[in-house]
Amino acid sequence: WAERSGYKSRIMACYDQHYTLQKAAGHRLNLSQEKNLHSICVNHYRNINNNIVQLVTQNKTSYFVKARDGDSNATSTAIVGKGAIDNYVRTLRLNKTNRMAVLTALVCQEAFFYVPWDRGAGRRIAIGDSFVSSGDSVVEVLTPLHVARNPRAKTQKWYIVATRKNKYDLASQFAADRPDFAEYIEGLSDKEDDFNFLNRLNFGASESGCFDDEIWQFTFLHEASDVLPRGRIVTYVGNQAIEEENDLIKRYERIPVFRVSGGDVIESITAHSPAIDTLSLQEALDKIYTAIVTNAINLSTIQLYSSDPKTAVNPIKPGTNLWTGAQAPQALDLHNASPSVLNVINQLQGQQTQLSGLNDVVRGTVQNAPNLKSGTALALVLTSAIQYVSELQEEISFAQEGVGNQLIVNLKLNATESHVALLGGPGAETYTKDFTKQEISGVERVTVELQNSVMATQAGRMQVGETMLNQDAGNFDDYLALVTTGETPPSAQRATKIRRQVQAENEALRRGEQVPVLASDKHENHYPEHLDILSEPETRKNPVIVANILEHCKWHFDNWLAMNPAEAMLLGHMPPPGQGNVPPPASGDMGEGEPMDAAEAMEISDPTMPRLPNMPEGTPAAYQNAMDSYKSDLALEGALQ
Repeated sequence: WAERSGYKSRIMACYDQHYTLQKAAGHRLNLSQEKNLHSICVNHYRNINNNIVQLVTQNKTSYFVKARDGDSNATSTAIVGKGAIDNYVRTLRLNKTNRMAVLTALVCQEAFFYVPWDRGAGRRIAIGDSFVSSGDSVVEVLTPLHVARNPRAKTQKWYIVATRKNKYDLASQFAADRPDFAEYIEGLSDKEDDFNFLNRLNFGASESGCFDDEIWQFTFLHEASDVLPRGRIVTYVGNQAIEEENDLIKRYERIPVFRVSGGDVIESITAHSPAIDTLSLQEALDKIYTAIVTNAINLSTIQLYSSDPKTAVNPIKPGTNLWTGAQAPQALDLHNASPSVLNVINQLQGQQTQLSGLNDVVRGTVQNAPNLKSGTALALVLTSAIQYVSELQEEISFAQEGVGNQLIVNLKLNATESHVALLGGPGAETYTKDFTKQEISGVERVTVELQNSVMATQAGRMQVGETMLNQDAGNFDDYLALVTTGETPPSAQRATKIRRQVQAENEALRRGEQVPVLASDKHENHYPEHLDILSEPETRKNPVIVANILEHCKWHFDNWLAMNPAEAMLLGHMPPPGQGNVPPPASGDMGEGEPMDAAEAMEISDPTMPRLPNMPEGTPAAYQNAMDSYKSDLALEGALQ
């Protein structure tokens, strides 16, 4: 269908232009049979595509692993799971793979991550006198010509994936159990299959016999459905099915194929890349540059013309001629380009930049924009360019999450030996740790977060660092860490941890759980955030949850009042009133015992505070409680001010 619909020809046009593979203009200047310059390609198109790739992938990707709630070892499970992902990022060079996926999506309209479990990958394990591989995941980036699917279905239930394999490595996997398969595979030749059209994307190298050891492997993957409750996997080489399994769920849980689109087409499974829009402009530029340069080179010698038909040209010596006639000869200026032609070049290049959404900051030509001086201004201009490619950035982020989750799933379902996790140690140090699949069995999902656009540029990091220093939000060490590495400084990391802790406590309080309070907690952050839960109508309807939240907040308040001012200063907390004159509560971080209420504490710590009158004897309990609550709230408000 790709051939009949013209989708393949569109892909090949972009591919040829990006790598300068046109027949008329190759990798270098083309000469005619007369040794004159025939054509030239000045490839702005490839430069634009590479800038878009850099723009989409420049934000640092962070992987976060979440374990199942209720797992007693959830924290250690998440740490090992993240270590496994971090190790894959390095060993499989996932950052480079991500860039290749974006480039493929631009040039070939769409790209596909393929994350299978390869039995020939992984560690080499000695068994007797021989060695076998432990198996491991691989991550490949494929073009739409290598991934067949239903052209009429927006939601795909099956794929046929074409990948190249070394036939001897593939045969070795069947040598022990199926020697007939091994012999058949070793006898295959790439020239005998019917899929040589795929080699067009390999510069035609296989036509010269460069890939005789490699053959095409086709893998059919069908997701679980009513007809196939467990899915299906079938692997072919040549015309022989070498592996069949009616249980895709057992091996992968889901189809391990993740699509990255340069831009979807309405009512079609095909894609429309931004690179298509600049292709015709590049073709026009090539023709104009060819005309200008060929004239300049081929006609660089002086061309003379005389209007006298009787003019005679007699050679005197090699390279010197004598002109005789009634009219003096005139030199023809054939090699200089007119200003209008040069203006057309500038217009075409400007249109390419505009259509691609790039600007001077992205292209590294800030000198063309003298008004952009500060890091904030540069970051804002960069952000506007990122917004143009936000769809592609969202696509690659979603695919990265799929790849990360599939890597964990592959380990949980297929690993038989230990694997390596890359764990963070003290400071910026890392160390490796062997783990088994049981240690990550509690991993629930992997998520991806991108670095902020402002922090993606050196100028943006410097601007943020200077603001941080000016507002005393960090020290010089934090500034250096931010500017040189782009990593979040320790002070900001602590603030982030506190926010996450408060959010986790809020979720537990909403479920009615009792959450312990420590004397070292950042009480001025916890107290208002916890009370905000009571602004939710659904929460207020549950008196048990309301009482639990109020009690938890009271523990925070009592511990804050009892905090030693010196300790508060050491921890960077807002000091309690009275400079330590408040009697400490009963022992225990959970607010155990009979601590004084907020109003009593405020009256002791601040004698100037007006005392509210007591209710007369015999007042109903409901009114008495209301007055006590009002006194407490008033005292707290004064303390926080």
